[in-house]
Amino acid sequence: MAQNIFEQFGLKEVANVQFEALEDNKRLDVKAGDIVMYLDTLKVSTTEVTADQTEAKGGWGNPSLIIWDFNKEINLTLQDALFTMQSLAVMTGAAVKNASSSDKVKVRYNEEVVGAESMTLKHTPVGAVKWIDITTGKRGQVADGSATVALTALVGAAEGDRIRFFYDVEADGATDNIAYEITISAANFPGTYRVYGDTLVRNRNGKDSPYQFVINRAKVGSEVTFTMEAEGDPAVFDLNLRVLRDDDGNMIKFIKYDLGDAY
Repeated sequence: MAQNIFEQFGLKEVANVQFEALEDNKRLDVKAGDIVMYLDTLKVSTTEVTADQTEAKGGWGNPSLIIWDFNKEINLTLQDALFTMQSLAVMTGAAVKNASSSDKVKVRYNEEVVGAESMTLKHTPVGAVKWIDITTGKRGQVADGSATVALTALVGAAEGDRIRFFYDVEADGATDNIAYEITISAANFPGTYRVYGDTLVRNRNGKDSPYQFVINRAKVGSEVTFTMEAEGDPAVFDLNLRVLRDDDGNMIKFIKYDLGDAY
């Protein structure tokens, strides 16, 4: 069926976007064709097409005679209201590690305790326990790594003092002992993916139709900003992608379709 050139649509709804692996990736534990990430909490999904121009000018008034276009670029900007550990890994090119009995995740923990003859920490430390007596400013460390700390081991501390302990704890993936770790290294950068985006367009009668864009090769940008502040709106997570041409020279395609689904 030929497209009606007078049928008009409005485009407003943010897209839901999925990332598909182009090849095996051990750091993300995915194989070629796997869905690496699905984003359905985006605030913004913007596609920008740009190009440069040069022209030949001449004659009276030196008007433009011929124009050449070149350096076509397509950039996709996504802004997510929420994040997952997997989305952070894709943004940064990092690897995700899930705590397990054979591959534990170490975290730094701290807690405040009122000084007593014998004090019990909430968790079992790994290595030395560092402490600061908030009341007097005295500080030091206990080397035995026990969850029970005797006041006599804290030289200069007294009963009733407010004491803050700092120590490492290992999460092993148990039901109430879970941790996920991503590590950003100097040598690893975000990858290239096939990207699908699904949104809706609305005609002038108010009917919505599905609308999809497909990018066969999109390189995730390396610039990432994490904002944590006491005031203002919650942090958002920006993901910038540079569209590359595929083997056929194509960069992006847009598809309006109707499979009979209700919207």
